[in-house]
Amino acid sequence: MAHSPRESGPLAPRGSTAPRLRASWQRSERYGVPGDEVTPVFSGAVDTESLLYDCGNEVLEGLHATLANEPISLMLTDAEGLVLSRMCGDMGITRSLDRVHLAPGFYFAESNAGTNGLGLALADRVPSLVRAGEHYCTSLRGYTCAAVPVLEPISGALAGSVNLTTWSEQSSELLLALAQTAAGHTSALMLARASGRQSRPAPRGEVYRMYADRLDPPRLSATWQHAVSEAPAAMRWGRTVLVTGEPGRARPRWRRSRAGNCTRANGCSTPARPPRRACRRGSRCGSPSWARTTPA
Repeated sequence: MAHSPRESGPLAPRGSTAPRLRASWQRSERYGVPGDEVTPVFSGAVDTESLLYDCGNEVLEGLHATLANEPISLMLTDAEGLVLSRMCGDMGITRSLDRVHLAPGFYFAESNAGTNGLGLALADRVPSLVRAGEHYCTSLRGYTCAAVPVLEPISGALAGSVNLTTWSEQSSELLLALAQTAAGHTSALMLARASGRQSRPAPRGEVYRMYADRLDPPRLSATWQHAVSEAPAAMRWGRTVLVTGEPGRARPRWRRSRAGNCTRANGCSTPARPPRRACRRGSRCGSPSWARTTPA
Protein backbone atom coordinates (compact mmCIF):
# COMPACT_ATOMS: atom_id res chain seq x y z
CA MET A 1 0.00 0.00 0.00
CA ALA A 2 1.32 3.49 -0.87
CA HIS A 3 2.45 5.68 1.98
CA SER A 4 1.16 9.23 2.04
CA PRO A 5 3.44 12.25 2.58
CA ARG A 6 1.90 12.59 6.04
CA GLU A 7 3.51 9.31 7.09
CA SER A 8 6.89 9.75 5.44
CA GLY A 9 7.73 13.42 5.85
CA PRO A 10 6.41 16.98 6.11
CA LEU A 11 2.87 17.64 4.93
CA ALA A 12 4.02 19.93 2.17
CA PRO A 13 7.32 21.44 1.04
CA ARG A 14 7.94 25.04 1.91
CA GLY A 15 9.63 27.85 0.07
CA SER A 16 9.14 30.24 -2.82
CA THR A 17 8.20 27.41 -5.20
CA ALA A 18 5.87 25.69 -2.73
CA PRO A 19 2.73 25.86 -4.95
CA ARG A 20 4.39 23.86 -7.74
CA LEU A 21 5.87 21.40 -5.27
CA ARG A 22 2.56 20.94 -3.45
CA ALA A 23 0.84 20.26 -6.76
CA SER A 24 3.55 17.74 -7.62
CA TRP A 25 3.16 15.99 -4.25
CA GLN A 26 -0.58 15.77 -4.80
CA ARG A 27 -0.06 14.23 -8.22
CA SER A 28 2.45 11.78 -6.76
CA GLU A 29 -0.08 10.71 -4.14
CA ARG A 30 -2.78 10.23 -6.80
CA TYR A 31 -0.33 8.10 -8.80
CA GLY A 32 0.06 5.86 -5.76
CA VAL A 33 3.82 6.39 -5.50
CA PRO A 34 5.21 4.94 -2.24
CA GLY A 35 6.45 7.60 0.15
CA ASP A 36 9.25 5.55 1.72
CA GLU A 37 11.01 4.11 -1.32
CA VAL A 38 11.32 4.71 -5.02
CA THR A 39 10.38 1.85 -7.33
CA PRO A 40 10.68 3.12 -10.90
CA VAL A 41 9.83 1.04 -13.94
CA PHE A 42 12.83 -0.53 -15.68
CA SER A 43 12.79 -0.39 -19.46
CA GLY A 44 16.03 -2.15 -20.26
CA ALA A 45 16.10 -0.49 -23.69
CA VAL A 46 17.54 2.95 -24.41
CA ASP A 47 17.41 4.62 -27.82
CA THR A 48 21.02 5.50 -28.51
CA GLU A 49 20.37 6.44 -32.13
CA SER A 50 18.18 9.51 -31.52
CA LEU A 51 19.26 13.06 -32.23
CA LEU A 52 18.58 13.94 -28.59
CA TYR A 53 20.91 11.19 -27.34
CA ASP A 54 23.66 12.15 -29.78
CA CYS A 55 23.56 15.90 -29.08
CA GLY A 56 22.78 15.66 -25.37
CA ASN A 57 25.65 13.30 -24.69
CA GLU A 58 28.07 15.50 -26.60
CA VAL A 59 27.09 18.50 -24.50
CA LEU A 60 27.18 16.60 -21.21
CA GLU A 61 30.57 15.10 -21.99
CA GLY A 62 31.98 18.60 -22.33
CA LEU A 63 30.39 19.69 -19.05
CA HIS A 64 31.51 16.51 -17.31
CA ALA A 65 35.11 17.22 -18.27
CA THR A 66 34.96 20.47 -16.27
CA LEU A 67 33.23 18.80 -13.29
CA ALA A 68 35.30 15.63 -13.18
CA ASN A 69 36.22 16.03 -9.51
CA GLU A 70 32.80 17.19 -8.32
CA PRO A 71 30.13 14.92 -6.78
CA ILE A 72 27.64 15.82 -9.50
CA SER A 73 25.90 13.29 -11.72
CA LEU A 74 24.86 14.50 -15.16
CA MET A 75 21.89 12.79 -16.82
CA LEU A 76 19.91 12.94 -20.04
CA THR A 77 16.31 11.73 -20.19
CA ASP A 78 13.65 11.45 -22.85
CA ALA A 79 10.24 13.14 -22.68
CA GLU A 80 8.77 10.26 -20.65
CA GLY A 81 11.42 10.48 -17.94
CA LEU A 82 13.46 7.49 -19.13
CA VAL A 83 17.10 8.02 -18.13
CA LEU A 84 19.12 7.67 -21.33
CA SER A 85 22.62 8.29 -20.00
CA ARG A 86 24.47 9.21 -16.83
CA MET A 87 27.95 10.62 -16.28
CA CYS A 88 29.75 11.06 -12.97
CA GLY A 89 33.34 10.83 -11.81
CA ASP A 90 32.47 10.37 -8.13
CA MET A 91 31.98 6.69 -7.30
CA GLY A 92 30.32 7.47 -3.97
CA ILE A 93 27.32 9.26 -5.45
CA THR A 94 27.25 6.87 -8.41
CA ARG A 95 26.80 3.84 -6.14
CA SER A 96 24.22 5.74 -4.11
CA LEU A 97 22.20 6.60 -7.23
CA ASP A 98 22.35 2.96 -8.30
CA ARG A 99 20.66 1.98 -5.02
CA VAL A 100 17.70 4.27 -5.76
CA HIS A 101 17.66 3.22 -9.44
CA LEU A 102 18.42 6.69 -10.79
CA ALA A 103 20.31 5.12 -13.66
CA PRO A 104 19.99 4.51 -17.41
CA GLY A 105 17.02 2.35 -18.32
CA PHE A 106 14.77 3.48 -15.44
CA TYR A 107 11.79 5.84 -15.69
CA PHE A 108 11.90 8.73 -13.23
CA ALA A 109 8.78 10.65 -14.19
CA GLU A 110 6.48 11.78 -11.35
CA SER A 111 4.20 8.82 -11.93
CA ASN A 112 7.14 6.47 -11.31
CA ALA A 113 9.26 8.18 -8.66
CA GLY A 114 7.13 10.97 -7.20
CA THR A 115 8.32 14.56 -6.94
CA ASN A 116 11.91 14.87 -8.16
CA GLY A 117 13.85 17.34 -10.26
CA LEU A 118 13.55 15.79 -13.69
CA GLY A 119 9.99 14.59 -13.10
CA LEU A 120 8.86 18.09 -12.12
CA ALA A 121 10.70 19.71 -15.05
CA LEU A 122 9.00 17.37 -17.50
CA ALA A 123 5.57 17.77 -15.90
CA ASP A 124 5.64 21.58 -15.82
CA ARG A 125 8.01 22.06 -18.76
CA VAL A 126 10.05 24.63 -16.85
CA PRO A 127 13.45 24.54 -15.10
CA SER A 128 13.07 22.93 -11.68
CA LEU A 129 15.20 22.60 -8.56
CA VAL A 130 14.15 20.04 -5.92
CA ARG A 131 16.16 20.00 -2.71
CA ALA A 132 16.43 17.30 -0.04
CA GLY A 133 13.10 17.16 1.81
CA GLU A 134 11.19 18.55 -1.16
CA HIS A 135 11.37 15.08 -2.74
CA TYR A 136 8.23 13.01 -2.29
CA CYS A 137 10.06 9.76 -1.55
CA THR A 138 12.21 9.70 1.56
CA SER A 139 14.87 7.62 -0.21
CA LEU A 140 15.57 10.57 -2.52
CA ARG A 141 15.93 13.19 0.21
CA GLY A 142 19.69 12.81 0.39
CA TYR A 143 19.97 14.55 -3.00
CA THR A 144 19.37 17.89 -4.65
CA CYS A 145 18.31 17.74 -8.30
CA ALA A 146 18.23 20.47 -10.95
CA ALA A 147 16.55 19.68 -14.25
CA VAL A 148 15.66 21.65 -17.37
CA PRO A 149 13.46 20.55 -20.29
CA VAL A 150 15.05 20.14 -23.70
CA LEU A 151 12.72 21.28 -26.48
CA GLU A 152 12.72 20.26 -30.12
CA PRO A 153 14.27 23.34 -31.76
CA ILE A 154 11.91 23.35 -34.75
CA SER A 155 8.56 22.12 -33.44
CA GLY A 156 8.99 23.25 -29.83
CA ALA A 157 7.81 19.84 -28.61
CA LEU A 158 9.22 18.36 -25.43
CA ALA A 159 12.20 16.15 -26.32
CA GLY A 160 13.56 15.31 -22.87
CA SER A 161 15.51 16.89 -20.04
CA VAL A 162 18.97 17.51 -18.63
CA ASN A 163 19.23 16.59 -14.96
CA LEU A 164 22.06 17.33 -12.52
CA THR A 165 22.05 15.56 -9.16
CA THR A 166 24.32 16.09 -6.17
CA TRP A 167 24.26 15.49 -2.41
CA SER A 168 21.66 17.50 -0.53
CA GLU A 169 24.28 19.18 1.67
CA GLN A 170 26.18 20.49 -1.36
CA SER A 171 25.62 24.05 -2.53
CA SER A 172 22.96 24.21 -5.25
CA GLU A 173 23.47 27.85 -6.22
CA LEU A 174 24.91 27.10 -9.68
CA LEU A 175 23.35 23.70 -10.25
CA LEU A 176 20.24 24.98 -12.04
CA ALA A 177 22.26 27.46 -14.10
CA LEU A 178 24.53 24.66 -15.32
CA ALA A 179 21.50 22.54 -16.24
CA GLN A 180 19.93 25.45 -18.14
CA THR A 181 23.13 26.04 -20.08
CA ALA A 182 23.45 22.35 -20.97
CA ALA A 183 19.80 22.11 -22.07
CA GLY A 184 20.12 25.22 -24.22
CA HIS A 185 23.30 23.97 -25.87
CA THR A 186 21.66 20.59 -26.52
CA SER A 187 18.69 22.20 -28.27
CA ALA A 188 21.00 24.44 -30.32
CA LEU A 189 23.13 21.48 -31.35
CA MET A 190 20.01 19.54 -32.33
CA LEU A 191 18.99 22.44 -34.58
CA ALA A 192 22.41 22.54 -36.21
CA ARG A 193 22.47 18.80 -36.82
CA ALA A 194 18.88 18.73 -38.09
CA SER A 195 19.76 21.47 -40.56
CA GLY A 196 22.74 19.50 -41.81
CA ARG A 197 25.24 22.04 -40.51
CA GLN A 198 28.21 21.53 -38.28
CA SER A 199 27.81 23.43 -35.05
CA ARG A 200 30.19 26.30 -34.39
CA PRO A 201 32.41 25.74 -31.35
CA ALA A 202 31.40 27.82 -28.37
CA PRO A 203 33.72 30.81 -27.78
CA ARG A 204 36.14 30.39 -24.92
CA GLY A 205 37.79 33.04 -22.81
CA GLU A 206 36.33 36.04 -24.64
CA VAL A 207 34.58 38.43 -22.27
CA TYR A 208 33.39 41.91 -23.23
CA ARG A 209 32.41 44.65 -20.83
CA MET A 210 29.49 46.85 -21.84
CA TYR A 211 29.19 50.37 -20.44
CA ALA A 212 25.51 51.19 -20.62
CA ASP A 213 26.04 54.87 -19.84
CA ARG A 214 28.39 55.26 -22.82
CA LEU A 215 26.21 53.67 -25.48
CA ASP A 216 24.11 55.70 -27.87
CA PRO A 217 20.41 55.44 -26.95
CA PRO A 218 18.31 53.35 -29.35
CA ARG A 219 16.00 55.12 -31.74
CA LEU A 220 12.42 54.15 -30.95
CA SER A 221 9.24 54.81 -32.83
CA ALA A 222 6.44 56.77 -31.17
CA THR A 223 4.58 53.51 -30.53
CA TRP A 224 7.57 51.96 -28.77
CA GLN A 225 8.21 55.14 -26.77
CA HIS A 226 4.64 55.02 -25.47
CA ALA A 227 4.98 51.31 -24.59
CA VAL A 228 8.26 51.86 -22.78
CA SER A 229 6.81 54.72 -20.75
CA GLU A 230 3.79 52.62 -19.76
CA ALA A 231 5.74 49.47 -18.78
CA PRO A 232 7.12 50.62 -15.36
CA ALA A 233 3.67 51.63 -14.13
CA ALA A 234 2.16 48.37 -15.35
CA MET A 235 4.80 46.33 -13.50
CA ARG A 236 4.27 48.34 -10.32
CA TRP A 237 0.59 47.40 -10.48
CA GLY A 238 1.53 43.72 -10.87
CA ARG A 239 0.38 43.46 -14.47
CA THR A 240 2.03 41.18 -17.02
CA VAL A 241 4.31 42.96 -19.48
CA LEU A 242 5.00 41.14 -22.76
CA VAL A 243 7.71 42.30 -25.15
CA THR A 244 7.38 41.28 -28.78
CA GLY A 245 9.24 42.23 -31.92
CA GLU A 246 10.43 41.11 -35.31
CA PRO A 247 13.65 39.21 -36.01
CA GLY A 248 16.38 41.03 -37.89
CA ARG A 249 16.90 40.22 -41.55
CA ALA A 250 20.52 41.15 -42.11
CA ARG A 251 23.90 40.41 -40.62
CA PRO A 252 26.78 42.89 -40.77
CA ARG A 253 30.08 41.92 -42.31
CA TRP A 254 33.19 43.09 -40.50
CA ARG A 255 36.49 43.99 -42.05
CA ARG A 256 39.77 45.16 -40.57
CA SER A 257 41.47 48.27 -41.89
CA ARG A 258 45.21 48.62 -42.30
CA ALA A 259 45.32 50.59 -39.08
CA GLY A 260 43.82 47.66 -37.21
CA ASN A 261 40.42 49.27 -36.66
CA CYS A 262 37.19 47.47 -37.51
CA THR A 263 34.40 48.91 -39.65
CA ARG A 264 31.06 47.59 -40.77
CA ALA A 265 30.69 46.81 -44.47
CA ASN A 266 26.90 47.02 -44.63
CA GLY A 267 24.05 48.29 -42.50
CA CYS A 268 22.00 46.10 -40.21
CA SER A 269 18.89 46.71 -38.14
CA THR A 270 19.93 44.30 -35.37
CA PRO A 271 22.94 44.45 -33.02
CA ALA A 272 25.80 42.14 -33.91
CA ARG A 273 28.72 40.65 -32.06
CA PRO A 274 32.09 42.15 -33.06
CA PRO A 275 34.77 39.89 -34.53
CA ARG A 276 37.21 38.27 -32.16
CA ARG A 277 39.75 40.72 -30.76
CA ALA A 278 38.54 43.33 -33.28
CA CYS A 279 37.67 45.97 -30.67
CA ARG A 280 40.49 46.77 -28.30
CA ARG A 281 40.85 49.43 -25.68
CA GLY A 282 41.34 52.77 -27.41
CA SER A 283 40.42 51.57 -30.94
CA ARG A 284 37.83 53.32 -33.10
CA CYS A 285 35.07 51.18 -34.59
CA GLY A 286 32.56 52.06 -37.23
CA SER A 287 29.64 50.69 -35.22
CA PRO A 288 28.46 53.14 -32.53
CA SER A 289 27.10 50.27 -30.39
CA TRP A 290 30.48 48.59 -30.18
CA ALA A 291 32.74 51.62 -30.36
CA ARG A 292 32.98 51.74 -26.57
CA THR A 293 33.03 48.02 -25.90
CA THR A 294 36.28 46.94 -24.30
CA PRO A 295 37.53 43.52 -23.15
CA ALA A 296 37.02 42.83 -19.41
